[in-house]
Amino acid sequence: MAFRARNLVAIAAAVSCLMTGVASAQDKAGDKPADTMDLLRDKVRADKKLLVASALELTEDEAKGFWPVYAAYQSDMIVQYDKTAKLLGDYAAVYKTMTFFMQMVRKGEATLPIRQSASLLVAPFEGRGHALIDGQRFELEAFDTVAIPGGRWVEYINDGADPLILFVASDEPALAAFGLLTRYGRNAAGDVVDLR
Repeated sequence: MAFRARNLVAIAAAVSCLMTGVASAQDKAGDKPADTMDLLRDKVRADKKLLVASALELTEDEAKGFWPVYAAYQSDMIVQYDKTAKLLGDYAAVYKTMTFFMQMVRKGEATLPIRQSASLLVAPFEGRGHALIDGQRFELEAFDTVAIPGGRWVEYINDGADPLILFVASDEPALAAFGLLTRYGRNAAGDVVDLR
């Protein structure tokens, strides 16, 4: 019986989280009138409370101690759900202006230099090596983060025993949308080549 009660409480909590998050996101997006969403949230919370009450089968004394704690917890969770919905909305807005990709530099390999107007955040996931940014050396080890401003010459060198795996975030889409993205490279002879 305890196992069934825990499952019912877990299911109710999951449904409530989803419904609260969806309702909050819809309010912010203006998809539904706020008063309708408030009514829906209240209904979901009341149903959840009934489900918890039936699953726990509390005595009157247990209920007097439990429900105030439950109400305080639910209130705190609503605040957290609203914060999460806001973060998701903020992330979605930023994601349209950013791109993410992975790059592997094999053992003993050095990339040819590249200069672009886009700024980069480079985070090595595996391996070790270094980056040369306008000739200045920056060590790269797992989970470091190096910020590379646009307009700098950059090359990556793997001086470790394993492949160097880099996760890169770039503002290329935003610059491209405004027609401001430029990209140049140097070939093996050192000549500058337009890479657009």
